[in-house]
Amino acid sequence: MKKRIVALFFAFVLLLSVGAQAIYYPNGGEAYGVGRTAPVFYLGRYWDRVTGYLSERSDPLIVQICADYGLEVPRPEPGKPERRFQFCGGKIYHSDYPDGDPRYPALSPRDEFLDYVGQAYAFSRQMPDVEPGYPAFPFSDVVPTDRAVLEARQMSTANCKWYDDGIRITVREGYFSGYVEGVEYYFYPEREMTRAEAVTTLMRAPYETVREYQGEISDLVPEAWYEESVRRAYECGFIDGGAFRPDEPATREFVAMLLHRASILSGGTGELGFTDGEEISAEYREAVEALTAEGILAGYGDGSFRPHGTVLRAEFATMLGRLIERELIPGDTPNQHWAAEFKRRFLLQPYNPNVTLGSDYSGEDIPYPYFG
Repeated sequence: MKKRIVALFFAFVLLLSVGAQAIYYPNGGEAYGVGRTAPVFYLGRYWDRVTGYLSERSDPLIVQICADYGLEVPRPEPGKPERRFQFCGGKIYHSDYPDGDPRYPALSPRDEFLDYVGQAYAFSRQMPDVEPGYPAFPFSDVVPTDRAVLEARQMSTANCKWYDDGIRITVREGYFSGYVEGVEYYFYPEREMTRAEAVTTLMRAPYETVREYQGEISDLVPEAWYEESVRRAYECGFIDGGAFRPDEPATREFVAMLLHRASILSGGTGELGFTDGEEISAEYREAVEALTAEGILAGYGDGSFRPHGTVLRAEFATMLGRLIERELIPGDTPNQHWAAEFKRRFLLQPYNPNVTLGSDYSGEDIPYPYFG
């Protein structure tokens, strides 16, 4: 499996490096009749810099031309200089400009480039059976883009669901990886979550511990698949001691408590507009108040909250995605944390501008998820 992951990543980097139809343009490109800008046809499709997606419907990426470098081709024509570049996130990283160049915003500085590639590689570790590429959204049962992206592509938003954005964000950041059936990935947005599943999903990210676990959870089964996550959740102060009941359904009020304790939000407001607000357990009420006031939680069309209803995977992803999008989660997400470690270890290697990133350091020895 490790060899396959590395092979996928190398293929990904290779595609980024040599997949474009190249245009060399010394002297600003005028000698080749392309003017100051040129559309780049990338991997058989166009890359949309605004949305960051590849699509046949997207407009061509317009690359600002620098006077003395070009897009790399496998066999440059005689008399034309060979330069190394890589496409990442709609920008170009060029080895001659490791710090970027403020005159040319299409150039990506090395630090930004490593962040992007680190997250791309983290995604390949998270979902190793997905075809190389980033961003990716492989699920067969979820619409792959949000409304803004669809509108930018002039595509219909009729099939968008209320949970699309949350799933896209939480998958991108490494909290969910879905289920593999044959050659297809499924998210199963309407599948209910257990308490163990909710805690394990949240604890894929690194958090600071506030206490030491000394057996305070009475029903924590040794070597159970959720043992480490539940123990860490206690050490981080997200759950309390006593019976955890891992196999019971995760209720909406329980998940509200988890997300509230994992966020930077303060106490409740003392106000709730739900028709069944009196049914919320006292231990969870503050969390529900705080998340509702911030717009993280929402009720149903009949004005109820249904605190004892079981949380669906789509609901959990939506609430967590809103916290991430509004920067209410302290520290890094799982993939951000892995990418930071990837970059740290890569920068320990001697810098060689003539070596492609993937062959210089693969990050294979970094465990996923990486918790430090």
